Amino acid sequence: MTSSPIGYKPRQFAELFDVHVNTVYVWIRTGQLTVIKIGRTYRIPRAELSRLKAERVA
Repeated sequence: MTSSPIGYKPRQFAELFDVHVNTVYVWIRTGQLTVIKIGRTYRIPRAELSRLKAERVA
């Protein structure tokens, strides 16, 4: 799976974390994920992937 230069789509991010895509949208709504909004779509920066992985390990 490849991400765009901007970041991951919510569905791609959900697959990487083995969670439902709705969980990713909850994380976005509650501010647990920083996103870039482009029109009506979200992109999750690659840095968020690293940050969230580090938080889940700690």
